[in-house]
Amino acid sequence: MDKPVSAERHRAILRRILPAYFDDLDEALFDELIGRLAIVECAAGDVLFHQGEPSGDLYFVLSGRFRAVRAEEGRARTLGEIARGETIGELSLFTGEARRATIVALRA
Repeated sequence: MDKPVSAERHRAILRRILPAYFDDLDEALFDELIGRLAIVECAAGDVLFHQGEPSGDLYFVLSGRFRAVRAEEGRARTLGEIARGETIGELSLFTGEARRATIVALRA
């Protein structure tokens, strides 16, 4: 069974991940971003969101692994896997379009 991750550990992981997305990530900006983020924990097999759902959120993967699956012509097609340090949902966030794939947690 996976151990829960502490808030301090989340903060440390985000401290390593976020500079890849924000050029001038000083303490003030980091603290502002942390204040706007919510931690979402998924167990293996959980669906983060479904293809076709409205978008509006961007996810930073702090741990675990996810799979993107797209339904096409009645068949499920794996688009790829998403690992720690990567993002999920950025395309829909920027375009405002519905989610293009279902995202499933492979590992907590």
